[in-house]
Amino acid sequence: MDLKDEAGLLRHALQISQRIWGENCVMAARYDRDERSQGVADIFVVPKYLKITKANPAGKPAVAMTKHGKDLAQKWKRATGKGKKGQPQSAPWDIGRALQDELYDYLENVMMLDGVQRGEMKQVIGPDRKGPEELRDAEFAERTKRLHDREREQAIRESELEKKRADAEKLHNAAVLALQKIPELKDEAETRGYEEGFASGKADAEASCAKQLKADREALEQEAELRKRAIEQMQEMQERQRSDLALNIERAKADRKKAEADQAEARRERQAVKAGIEALSDGDIVGGRPGAGPDERRMVFRAGLDRVERQSLARAIAPVWNWLSEQAERLALVVMKRFEERAKKLESKEADLQVKTARVDARYQQLDQKEARLNALMEQTRSAAGAFKSAIEPLSSWNAKFDAGSRMIKQVMAIGPRNEIVSEALSDPHVKRATRAEEEFDSLAASFAAIQRESKGRG
Repeated sequence: MDLKDEAGLLRHALQISQRIWGENCVMAARYDRDERSQGVADIFVVPKYLKITKANPAGKPAVAMTKHGKDLAQKWKRATGKGKKGQPQSAPWDIGRALQDELYDYLENVMMLDGVQRGEMKQVIGPDRKGPEELRDAEFAERTKRLHDREREQAIRESELEKKRADAEKLHNAAVLALQKIPELKDEAETRGYEEGFASGKADAEASCAKQLKADREALEQEAELRKRAIEQMQEMQERQRSDLALNIERAKADRKKAEADQAEARRERQAVKAGIEALSDGDIVGGRPGAGPDERRMVFRAGLDRVERQSLARAIAPVWNWLSEQAERLALVVMKRFEERAKKLESKEADLQVKTARVDARYQQLDQKEARLNALMEQTRSAAGAFKSAIEPLSSWNAKFDAGSRMIKQVMAIGPRNEIVSEALSDPHVKRATRAEEEFDSLAASFAAIQRESKGRG
């Protein structure tokens, strides 16, 4: 695999994404480069799968953020938890380990990369991410370490130069001793009479001493040059380190000032937001609207708010003036919308109430009609009762006549059947009128009772 093949790397990134989250999961992809990395493949993924239910056995596309990760944990046997029924269940860290297993398998068996190693389990509890302060401290510690390493290398180089200088001094001392022995050698040669040998030895000694002196001089000059270069390098390094340290100190001071300024600004904004929210809740600010300029906003204060209080409130909310104006405008729109919805509901309730009122009025009209009918029936009942009384009066006279003629009736009963006497009595006109009046009275009483029951049941 050629790691400089950008198209191939992007293709592998797409393949590993489709291998984990499905074939149709990739929405977009891009290949980025920056100063620190040769290339980064960004894959935009929407995890999709086919959801099968009783209502839709054929299945329909659905989106799930954890389903593919859980399936991957089951594939690599990374599920460490258990469900309610004892079935294996995947935790978030199980899914992360399974993703590492899948990536390691792809790099080793599909891309055929050499030297691929599986990630190891964390040995220290806590987050891996470092904040800006920690990164700055680590960078400063690394620079300090490099400075100490350079100082140690400089000390080692100086010790080596010192050793070379000591060796040169030893050679120089040996040459001086050799020159000091020349007169002794001359005296010895003269004593023995070896003048020719003395001259030859003197020439050799002088040549050797000259050669040694030249070598010593060159060594000393080289040592001095090396020492000079080392001192210059050390001075340059110290100057560079001092400048870097001063620059870092200035940057740290600037960062600290900026952080303090940001903290103070954040504190002022929090206080302004608090004051603005209190003003909104108290009703001192009732809305906001755009100003004359593109980035200018206006605030709508309560009509009865005092001028001094308004100016004090404006100064308090000045850091978040535009934001608070937008929020006040949105809040006013929300309140207006709620008022409109509530007005619609009240109008709907009023319409329902009018309908119910119409129904009640109609019911009252029906009750009035029934009351009128009831009064008419009562009047008819009274008239029927009078008719009944008038019909009964002949019966009383007929009863007197019957008593008067009881003897004759007894004789007739002894002679004729009893039913003939009853039929003869019922055929009397007065008895017939009384019977009809009684039937009409019973019918009117039943109608009256039915109307009363209906009125009580619906009322």
